[in-house]
Amino acid sequence: MSLRPLLAGILVVCFVAVCALQAIAPINFGPYGFARCIIWSSAATAAVGFIGFRLRGRWSAILLGGAFLFEFAALATPLNHFALWIHGPDIDGTLAHLDRMMGFDWPAMMSWFALHPTLNMALWVAYVLSTFQLLFACVPLGWTGDIRAIERLCLATVISTVVTIGFWAAFPSFGAVAVYGAPDHMFLVMDNAYTRGLLDLLARGPGAVSCVSTKGTVGFPSYHAVESVLACWYLRRTRLVFAAFCELNVLAFISMPVQGGHHLVDLFGGIAVAAISIVAVRVIASPSRRMQPAFA
Repeated sequence: MSLRPLLAGILVVCFVAVCALQAIAPINFGPYGFARCIIWSSAATAAVGFIGFRLRGRWSAILLGGAFLFEFAALATPLNHFALWIHGPDIDGTLAHLDRMMGFDWPAMMSWFALHPTLNMALWVAYVLSTFQLLFACVPLGWTGDIRAIERLCLATVISTVVTIGFWAAFPSFGAVAVYGAPDHMFLVMDNAYTRGLLDLLARGPGAVSCVSTKGTVGFPSYHAVESVLACWYLRRTRLVFAAFCELNVLAFISMPVQGGHHLVDLFGGIAVAAISIVAVRVIASPSRRMQPAFA
């Protein structure tokens, strides 16, 4: 069955939720303001979606999938910040302890990469590219006419985001960088200054929401790991593109503790969330085939 009506409904619900929460407990959208960040992005998405509906074939699938993922990300970001009003206890200390139990020494790893700036820069590139890979995945999927895969990728993105934000709101964490601090001279996405800002958000409540930054707030489970698994899973039938994404994500997984400041256990959490989302999409999209194997 087509998932388009469900996906459209999800965007409407998210938009209404963001507007309602902004009216009840407003947060700062920075120099762009609430209207530009949410209302204008929604209008742009609606325009692109309309063009996608008017078109047929591969371009329709690419535009609709890309528009959905763009708008859902725009709405999920403030929803994540709203969760700071109701957060539970910080679990970074517990996650760092689990890493040490597995023999993972985050400070030693960072010290090694600090001595290899070229490798560190390669990881920076992989980390930033991996942030947009779900959008990138819509192009080969649409080009090959696999509309079902695009719809399932979009729904899996929604489910994984809800699970991630829900867990993080109950048990917030910002990664190993929040526990140990990173070497000051390293070129990092999640550097010490940004991490201090996140800790301040946890202490004082939501701050300014950036509409353009690729940096995140969630430590465990790692959403970068979620994106890597989802992209590779739904691209697995595209052969050469799948191989290219796998190569990118080998570097991306290495980059997550370095550039993303993650605990190692954050990555395992992200993989688990992605697996749960894939199974949930299978059940939702094929209600009459629930007795078959879960993965598709």
